[in-house]
Amino acid sequence: MVETPILFGILGCAEIARKLSRAITLAPNAALYAIGSRSITKAAHFAASNGFLPSAKIYGSYPRRPKR
Repeated sequence: MVETPILFGILGCAEIARKLSRAITLAPNAALYAIGSRSITKAAHFAASNGFLPSAKIYGSYPRRPKR
């Protein structure tokens, strides 16, 4: 039986995100799907150097919460 991989997204490009991406890459049945950062350039560089698939989603901003 083929299992559907669990897809993960990471917010931020700090050292803890790098460690987390390594752990996800080593885990069976897991794949890095998306990365988000305040900078699209930083997110793209992080994805390229941390094992993300070429089809991974790359986001250069965070959604803003509405003011109350």
